[in-house]
Amino acid sequence: MILNDHMIHSRSWLFLRCSASERGYREKVLDMKKFGCVLLKGGRSSRMGGNDKAELLYRGISFKERIRKELEQSDLPLFLSEAQKSGDPQVIPDLIPDAGPLGGIYSCLKQTGMAGLFFVSCDMPLFHFYLGKRALEEAEKNIDVDAVIWKTRDGRIHPVCGWYSSGCIPVLEKQLLEKNGRVRDLLGKLRVKILETEKEHVPDTWFTNVNTPMALSELADKRPPVFAVSGKKNTGKTTLTQTLVRELSHRALAVAVIKHDGHDFIPDVPGTDSYRHKAAGA
Repeated sequence: MILNDHMIHSRSWLFLRCSASERGYREKVLDMKKFGCVLLKGGRSSRMGGNDKAELLYRGISFKERIRKELEQSDLPLFLSEAQKSGDPQVIPDLIPDAGPLGGIYSCLKQTGMAGLFFVSCDMPLFHFYLGKRALEEAEKNIDVDAVIWKTRDGRIHPVCGWYSSGCIPVLEKQLLEKNGRVRDLLGKLRVKILETEKEHVPDTWFTNVNTPMALSELADKRPPVFAVSGKKNTGKTTLTQTLVRELSHRALAVAVIKHDGHDFIPDVPGTDSYRHKAAGA
């Protein structure tokens, strides 16, 4: 877990050195009712040939709408970070042009008045709100933390899928005025809580970034994982399957089960819709 040379590790926490004066403005009680969520939509999409990544389609639904539906599960105020101002009250325009993700984070924290915001980039079409739920829970539980971000099993950190406190505003402002848009430099000045997908049992695929035409093509070819449970009679196959389905569902995964039976049986009983479908020739 390497972000910079100033890190001090303590269990699962990541503390970063900063002066007492820098810490002072962050010492406040956070209120979950003052939290919100933001879909980061800015950027020129140069690697995508100028095409708006938020409007790209995956299985007939735009990235923006997929992520929006996930964020709406929070029942928190939802904002859209964009480069330009619009008539939509949910849209938060960039205060500093062409400042990248840090500019969007800064602009939203500055203009919404929220105590903290959870951000997710528009190029993560497989995003699941469980990622936001866990980050918000950690932020609410640990009032002295500046940011909560994720780290995947490959060691990568994902700063544009995380929660940031309004206490970050002075640090963001200073760094942006210095024309420094490097996220790692920002994290080196904050107290950061790292959530690890391995320890949290979260699929790394939820962090899939689609920034190029090739990545978009690969996304279209993705298929859900399939595995089989087999064994002799009365060895606990059904119990095991029920346990697996329950656990996977608890981890926010959609699960389908197909049961094979090698004997004659009536799959549907009279009176059900599926029985009528089968009787009609389905």
